[in-house]
Amino acid sequence: MRQSYIFFLVFILLQISCKKKEPVVNYEKEVFKQVFLNVVDSTYQDGRIYFKFPDGTDLETRKALLVKDTSKLVFAIHEEYGIDLKSYNNHKFVFKNFSEFPQKNKYEMWETKYKFGFAGALYFYPIQFNSKESGIIKVSYGCGTKCGADYEVSIKRINNKWIVDKVIQTGSI
Repeated sequence: MRQSYIFFLVFILLQISCKKKEPVVNYEKEVFKQVFLNVVDSTYQDGRIYFKFPDGTDLETRKALLVKDTSKLVFAIHEEYGIDLKSYNNHKFVFKNFSEFPQKNKYEMWETKYKFGFAGALYFYPIQFNSKESGIIKVSYGCGTKCGADYEVSIKRINNKWIVDKVIQTGSI
């Protein structure tokens, strides 16, 4: 009887002391959803600027031509939160899950000829929060077997909205 009483008392105390908190993963997911497009815009580098045009067009002319370009660029996205990538598609970008691309070997994704403008792959790592008001998202952008860059994206909350604060390139291939 005494054991039942102690078990019951501990059970009641645990129920009372447990506050319903939003799971950390859900909070991270909501923050990630708020900053996703801005992080892509801040870290993606259009490789078409840096590769030579067949006709020898200079760099400034290439940049001007690409500003007017209306073709959508497709990204392979690897992220941990399971967001609905299609909801972020816009006039500029189309996002597809990394698993939708060929991956028999580490080169197949890059060697495959697509019927769309493949911009590369973005790998997002879980958000590391410094506080309730700031955090860092590490991002790797791959644009080929010997092309890519790594970034640390600082985010902060202003008026309950998360924004990209600063982007630091931490590596490149």
